[in-house]
Amino acid sequence: MSPLAMVICAGAALAPMLSAIAAPTLPVPTAIRHAVDSAERLAEDRARDAGRKPAEVLSFFGVVPGMTVIEFGAGSGYFSEIMARVVGPEGFVIAQNPYFFLRQSAEEYKRRFAPRRLKNVVMIFGDPFRLRLPEDSVDAAFFIDTYHDLAYEQPDGERQPEYAAATLAEARRILKPGGVLGVVDHRATENASRAEAAALHRIAEPTLRRDIESAGFRFEASVDLLANSGDRHDKAWFDDAALKDNTDRVVLRYRSPD
Repeated sequence: MSPLAMVICAGAALAPMLSAIAAPTLPVPTAIRHAVDSAERLAEDRARDAGRKPAEVLSFFGVVPGMTVIEFGAGSGYFSEIMARVVGPEGFVIAQNPYFFLRQSAEEYKRRFAPRRLKNVVMIFGDPFRLRLPEDSVDAAFFIDTYHDLAYEQPDGERQPEYAAATLAEARRILKPGGVLGVVDHRATENASRAEAAALHRIAEPTLRRDIESAGFRFEASVDLLANSGDRHDKAWFDDAALKDNTDRVVLRYRSPD
């Protein structure tokens, strides 16, 4: 079956989720636990698990076997690989990136997406608002530490950039009715402007929520899985070694309207 056909056909209904879940008691389904514990994962990925908590994050978002999911700004594929192992052979993962990642992460892609290693993943390169995927074809869509890169353009000032609005509209177009939009991002101070937050590769939660909700997504729940009270929100993660995979992050779950 071709990748496009798989995008159209694959997927399973999302399980109903509670409106609020306390992080210490969040259950981790067997499929997710096995995916995270897989001996086939890259050693450098495993070293990042403590800070990124993939088992708990994907449990909160409700990723289950058989789903079709997309990760916007998948980077080198850390989460895409785990999701591919969770959704299994009946599911499908679309890893989207801008074109420059072909050059930036080429060597890592060769290892992670080697032939026959992750058969249920396809990489898409290009603008995130022109995916050419079928409408209502995806069970869940994710922005994991990436939406802040869309949220500010100098000419727009404090207005949501058209690029960001178009990307969220594209996510809503390809999501099935009731599908999940999962967002993780580096938190800025609550009253930080778009410009201030962008300089630190962060975003204020009120700004993030306004952007998502203006696209018509329905807020369902948030969880403090990746909160860090020691993060003062005054540095970018790459400017302080102690902040790598350890920033104070917001974790939000939304639904596409039925």
